[in-house]
Amino acid sequence: MKLRKYLMNMERKMKMSKFKERAFAYIIDMIIVSLAFSFITIFFNTSSNYKKLSQELNDVTDSFVNEEINLDTYIHKQADINHDMDKEIIMFNVLNGFLLVGYFVILPYYWNGQTVGKRVMGINIISNEGTLTFNQLIIRALIIDGLGSLIILLSLVYILTGFPYYIVNMLLNALETILTIISIIFIIKRPDHRAVHDLLSGTKVI
Repeated sequence: MKLRKYLMNMERKMKMSKFKERAFAYIIDMIIVSLAFSFITIFFNTSSNYKKLSQELNDVTDSFVNEEINLDTYIHKQADINHDMDKEIIMFNVLNGFLLVGYFVILPYYWNGQTVGKRVMGINIISNEGTLTFNQLIIRALIIDGLGSLIILLSLVYILTGFPYYIVNMLLNALETILTIISIIFIIKRPDHRAVHDLLSGTKVI
């Protein structure tokens, strides 16, 4: 009984260790990507119209806080303004997409399945069968790194009007949150520690 209990405790510790390694690696990667986004922002001049829209958004928020408009009016107005703001910075978002591809796809493809975070934590992505492919890394980035949501929003920004675009945005955010929670559970509970994006892309992290 003692041996069984000991082995079960060891198994739990190993599972938590694997989760912590991946979690810390992802945090490091997100810090690096966020810094890169900030660096791009320095060289990206926002238009006067974007600044005007930003002020309008602040005014709408103030009106709602001061109970000058109701919740329904606030949601529709801020949805329209945010939609217009996304159209104003579409080239910035396109550059962000290239950055995500560069960091989460191209870098690990040529760097033994590793991003900076994964290299720091001593883990890497491998394929279940043979060599890690570009397509496998693309699938991972689409699911877990925000690339899929960004591409969908970029393709819909000139097709949908403000409120439908807002709904799609909220649904994508909710889906990303759900997938993240499920992935955390999978990493901790599954014997192979594979998350949703690992399973769908035919990869694993070791």
